[in-house]
Amino acid sequence: MNEKVTLKITGATSSNGKIEIGIYNTADNFPENGKQFKGYSIDADTKTIQFSIDDLPEGTYAIAIWHDENEDKKLNTNWVGKPTEKYGFSNNVFGVLSPPDFEEASFTVEKNKITELTINLK
Repeated sequence: MNEKVTLKITGATSSNGKIEIGIYNTADNFPENGKQFKGYSIDADTKTIQFSIDDLPEGTYAIAIWHDENEDKKLNTNWVGKPTEKYGFSNNVFGVLSPPDFEEASFTVEKNKITELTINLK
């Protein structure tokens, strides 16, 4: 049985491009783009974005999101590797000089329960 996760995404400062959502079910690939368990691409909006995921089996997951303003399918960075596009993670955790650990960003999807998450892009 698949359970439901409802996302509220805030912090986009333009309606250009897409919001890229990566769902990860293992620390091995988190948050590497292209190695997610499931991925979604939705229209950007400066208002709060509501998005429902209803095809996740029970388990532990972490989410990485970025606002792909130029739609090049990658999180753009400056010359020192700092992201130049807005991004965020489940539990609103951020690493100091790198992404947070899977464990810090993880949440559990349980049977017959709707999981609600708010992710603020920064």
